[in-house]
Amino acid sequence: GGDWRGALEVFEMLARSKLKSDTTVFAAAIGACKEGGKWESALQLFNMMGQRKLQFNMMTFSAVIGACVKAGESEMARKLSSMMAQHKLELDTIHSAALMETYARSVEWELAMQLLSVMLRSNATVARNVFNAAISACGYCGQWQHSVHLFRQMVRDKVKPGIESFGAVISSCEKEGEWENAMYFFRELPQSKLEANTITFNSSISACGKGGEWKVAFELFKEMEHSRVEQNTITYTALVSACEKAAEWVQAVEFFRMMKQSKLEANSHTFSALSSACEKGGEWKKALQLFREMERSRVELDMIAY
Repeated sequence: GGDWRGALEVFEMLARSKLKSDTTVFAAAIGACKEGGKWESALQLFNMMGQRKLQFNMMTFSAVIGACVKAGESEMARKLSSMMAQHKLELDTIHSAALMETYARSVEWELAMQLLSVMLRSNATVARNVFNAAISACGYCGQWQHSVHLFRQMVRDKVKPGIESFGAVISSCEKEGEWENAMYFFRELPQSKLEANTITFNSSISACGKGGEWKVAFELFKEMEHSRVEQNTITYTALVSACEKAAEWVQAVEFFRMMKQSKLEANSHTFSALSSACEKGGEWKKALQLFREMERSRVELDMIAY
């Protein structure tokens, strides 16, 4: 991983020698370029493979596409992904998952969907982590409907969803304020013999807040307490934000007080939501007091707070 220069040096030595470099050697060299941020070198090596009529495999495509995505060369990554779709590759789980993770981190949801489509058409075994990454990739781009579709596809294909799968689809719904869909999947957890964790609770609370359902968010919070699931700054910030959207400034202040009692530190998002709630309630003095408290706490003021 880290010694990419050394890997390239070995490749160059092999290239100068009379030894024949095979697909595995090229894949390793392309992977080294990816780690070193040398996407053009990765592409050059990939093209060299074609000139030598070497067989491309999932490892080489994963490495060269990953190098392009990492460098922000989305257009080239799309071209290579289309090229990959045309090859009849053996879609192994390890490299497919790695490529899907790359797409997810780079919010390339269309590429993620394209890869998954190729895998399903080829009757390849699609592992849970591949589905999870695809669901996340769609969620990051606001494509919550695709996330839901992929989750259901996962179930149809008899791939058992894990807590990460539920977390990904609930988070996708949360980002777009689809609180009813988020709650549907949250309530499905027990049927899958899974227990809600901090992430799934927080996402569901936030989704309800965005949907204007602060009371439902509060019920989830109480359920979280009853289940003894760890609450954190994100939990309370989501509650305060839910109250802010519903113009319930008194409740927002109460949740902030509870947060302080729990000895959790507020962040700029907490203070922003709280001050906004007070302003909506006509409590300008309270909002000003919060600004002063924020300054004393040395919380970095963001543009939202202003």
